[in-house]
Amino acid sequence: MEIREKTDAKEVEEFLKKEIEVKVKVLETIIIGKEESKKILVKTLWEEKQEVMKNKNKLRGKRTYIDNDWTVQEQKIQKGIRDIAKEERKKDAQQGWDIRSWK
Repeated sequence: MEIREKTDAKEVEEFLKKEIEVKVKVLETIIIGKEESKKILVKTLWEEKQEVMKNKNKLRGKRTYIDNDWTVQEQKIQKGIRDIAKEERKKDAQQGWDIRSWK
């Protein structure tokens, strides 16, 4: 894994304020990876993170993505939820129902 250089927290704060209209105080940023697959890890307060997660859909159609930082246990729970939802959709499709979800 290619690592770790610091990036300017102010730059990330300005990006979030401009693109998703959320004002956050970035505590720390770290860049991981090379240019093509670069990831920026951003550390903020929990409440601010929740606001960012609510508004991340404003990035739709762009090549910037915001993901949640789940623990291994939380990832397993989310996978279980997705599997159950997939089975329910499959069952409903067999019965002729059309299930859709919006964020």
